[in-house]
Amino acid sequence: MMTADTVRNFYNATFFPEGRAQKAQLSISLKAGSQEIDIPGIEVGPNSTIDEIIRSFHAYLTQNGPILLKEKPAEAEPDLLNFEVLQYKGKRYFVEEYPNERFVTRRENGQALKENSPTAKTLVKRYKDEYWPKD
Repeated sequence: MMTADTVRNFYNATFFPEGRAQKAQLSISLKAGSQEIDIPGIEVGPNSTIDEIIRSFHAYLTQNGPILLKEKPAEAEPDLLNFEVLQYKGKRYFVEEYPNERFVTRRENGQALKENSPTAKTLVKRYKDEYWPKD
């Protein structure tokens, strides 16, 4: 589930981590109908527009030539249902929710924690307490 809070938290943590505007490295996938482009890494600011991002990436490719993208895995992960950033013991962690109550907990550097680690269990429990619908 994607919520307004998810978007706000991502935006603020990415572009205003210390309360001041800053640029960030983003990877972006854009899809329109049957066409899709992947921008594997581009520096953008909080006021960057889609037009600026696409034109900048186009100019980069024109000047530097094509780039190789990582191939998508043959069996891609099931659709991500929700993603939240949680603080735990002074560190930021990412909790990803997938269908069938499957969760992936990652450190800020993207490294996945073992499912049965105490930190992962604690973060999943907090995620469920805070973001799952109450019966």
